[in-house]
Amino acid sequence: MGEMMIDIPPEVEDNLGYYVYMYVDPRNSKPFYIGKGCNSRVLAHLSDQNESEKTSRIEEIKQSGHEPELYIVQHGITNEETALRVETSLIDCLGIEGLTNAVSGWGSEKYGLVSLSEHIDRTRAKSVKIQHSVIMLNLRRHFHYGMSVEDLYETTRGVWRAARHENKYAFGVYKGVVQGVFEIDHWQPAGTSEYRLRTREEVEFSNRWEFIGMKANEDIWNNYVGKSVANYINNPQWSHLYPKIDTD
Repeated sequence: MGEMMIDIPPEVEDNLGYYVYMYVDPRNSKPFYIGKGCNSRVLAHLSDQNESEKTSRIEEIKQSGHEPELYIVQHGITNEETALRVETSLIDCLGIEGLTNAVSGWGSEKYGLVSLSEHIDRTRAKSVKIQHSVIMLNLRRHFHYGMSVEDLYETTRGVWRAARHENKYAFGVYKGVVQGVFEIDHWQPAGTSEYRLRTREEVEFSNRWEFIGMKANEDIWNNYVGKSVANYINNPQWSHLYPKIDTD
């Protein structure tokens, strides 16, 4: 893209408005950072002294004799929320794993990339009061729609950093909706028992745990599965939670 710009003239800043920008590694032509801003925000990372994966990549590119390529993906956006949504869409489509962004985009959990099945699931799900002793487990990347109960159990039971023996049930939760409920018999070190869907290297970690249990009875299962527990979740990066029993 030519020599790096070090200044954006005022008339160009006015033209940009709110915008979404992209940093590209010239060595492989792949995006490595997505951001949004106004004025000269796109240039701010070039002089950022904070340690992060993003600044490390920029320094690595410079050390190789190159400069990161800067692109304006969308400009002239009239408000910040719209810019945030465009930023989130790009991060979702490119995949957070391939970027140096520290977190997913704004509102990704609520408005981000979603399959039709997932959108129907989340939109129709009614909130439920948790009235049992429960550990909620965030299924994330190991879950997919159409899983059998057996596969859902294996995905839910391990592996986790925490184990609470007093919790009677485990909720397998995906995007705020309960996908499965299992009655816990006991907890044991991760990798103690075999997994069909994951290799031993994926489950055998020190200081992590798995539980042995069974599908909850039909009354419990039907009361919670397909229901939203989003109001119990206050951290988008959560792994496991112990919600208070609702006695109302």
